[in-house]
Amino acid sequence: MNGLTVFFRRATELSLKLFTTGQKENKKLNRQAQKNDEEVYTKSIFPEVFKQVAQDGYIEQMKAFSKLFEDKRFYDTVMATLAQETYRHSNDCAL
Repeated sequence: MNGLTVFFRRATELSLKLFTTGQKENKKLNRQAQKNDEEVYTKSIFPEVFKQVAQDGYIEQMKAFSKLFEDKRFYDTVMATLAQETYRHSNDCAL
């Protein structure tokens, strides 16, 4: 298995971790997405959550997550994509 495959598997796990964070944190994130527009959520709220989960993932899986911290453009792309998806998911949950 090459490094990129491992990274994307770990990135998928990171996405799932974001969606399944502790019930209290997940509800808080959902409320934030529902109370704010997408731009505020993706630029102000989500980056802190992403940073914490990414750091946790990095510590757990240093090799797989190292690319995330070695390439700022890649980090920003992954974060923006996950922010959009969690925003949409959170607002879908409100329906």
